[in-house]
Amino acid sequence: MQWLPVLAYLALVAAFTALGAPIAAGLFRHLPRKGAAFALPTALVPFAILIFWIGQLTFGLHTLVLGLGIVLAGSVLAWRRGARPDWPAVAAMYGVFVVGFGIMLAFRAADPAITAAAGEQFLHFALVNTLERAEQLPPEDVWFAGKPLRYYYGTQLQVASLAMLTGTAMRYGFNLGIATFYGMLFVVAAGVGGALVSRRGGSVRVGGVAGAFFVALGGAATTAVRLATPYLPDSIRGIVEQAAFGFVAQRFEGGDLAATVANLSKPLDWGWWYTRYVVPGTIQEVPLYSFVKADLHGHTFANPYVLFAGALALAYYATPAAERKRRLALLFGGLGAVAGLFGFMNTWSLPTAAGLAALAVGAADAHPATLLRDSLADRLQPASDPENRADWLAHELWRVALAAVAAGIVLAIGVAIASPFLIFGHVPSNEGIGFLPPRSPLPAFLVMYGGLVTAFAAYVVARGWPAVDDLP
Repeated sequence: MQWLPVLAYLALVAAFTALGAPIAAGLFRHLPRKGAAFALPTALVPFAILIFWIGQLTFGLHTLVLGLGIVLAGSVLAWRRGARPDWPAVAAMYGVFVVGFGIMLAFRAADPAITAAAGEQFLHFALVNTLERAEQLPPEDVWFAGKPLRYYYGTQLQVASLAMLTGTAMRYGFNLGIATFYGMLFVVAAGVGGALVSRRGGSVRVGGVAGAFFVALGGAATTAVRLATPYLPDSIRGIVEQAAFGFVAQRFEGGDLAATVANLSKPLDWGWWYTRYVVPGTIQEVPLYSFVKADLHGHTFANPYVLFAGALALAYYATPAAERKRRLALLFGGLGAVAGLFGFMNTWSLPTAAGLAALAVGAADAHPATLLRDSLADRLQPASDPENRADWLAHELWRVALAAVAAGIVLAIGVAIASPFLIFGHVPSNEGIGFLPPRSPLPAFLVMYGGLVTAFAAYVVARGWPAVDDLP
């Protein structure tokens, strides 16, 4: 293994973490450890947006240095405004990143090849190389010489930038970029898990370990269901076999369900490749699967930013109504920026940021109207508390409507940030979203998500039933 590039990447990530820590301390003041777990994405999100925009004029190492300089200026401004990170916690969370980084580094070191058999590795390796040589964004299309690239290249832009900043050859930067983003997923998952558990009076550490394990290392229930199938009662085994193995049998075994069950239900013969083939006509990948597969897909590398958006939404939810400016920064500065990054990195995730904004604004104790100045907020808030269930329902629907407006603004900010690609750029054609697309068979869907649905339903029932009794 080439250790010098590894050390260079660890040093660069440490620098980004230090840059992001004061900004994170200001945004996540009401979450445990002042948001130390979110310092890295807090710096990387504005950095990626800055080099994307500056790169429309000129791109190269000077662009990356300028982007770093602007992030540094933002960090200094946050410090001057009184944001003080919990530096021991920041160091500890950097250690969590190193654990995740090391796990994926071991995977890639065991098989570092970039091959055509691995999916789209050739495409993505070509993209990071053309970005390294680009003098302006978007870069030249490697397959269609002389034409600008028609591909959401935000992921490859970040991977190439890390390699360029460290002076690392792209043949190493490709794999180190995968390890870096997996490490970020690891630490952000730990931060979100710890924050959620601590709000219920639990241990931040226990929540962090659970979050990192279930998000970054765990996966869907598919493997457990398939391995347990031979031991199920005859009365339900046939249903489970069809739901858990039917699509694999249809696609790879010529419809031979019995052979598929025999091949994929033995622990010693189990293969990870087939775990994504459950719901007919689709693929479902959990984060670990996607990172082990080792493409530079946007849907894979967007995962830590999706969790970061969740952290921003949680921080908004936890911020008191009196801290209006902080809530505005979290909502439109934080979630708006993440939405913009999604716009040119993984466009399908852009609505996720808006949806999280709607949930946070609608569910927070602070009324959505309090985002506005007092004179306007007073007009938009109900004049009195609800006296019956009809009044309560009307008040809640009004909150939902205002939250939807806030989410729409977040969405608009995201589109504006990504506009050089989404509006004025060369967007690849696609079929869009079906109004009523083909539905997923419920049994196959439950094989994938049954564990998650069960846990979520149990929580809602346990917490929601007493709340229903308390309604006016």
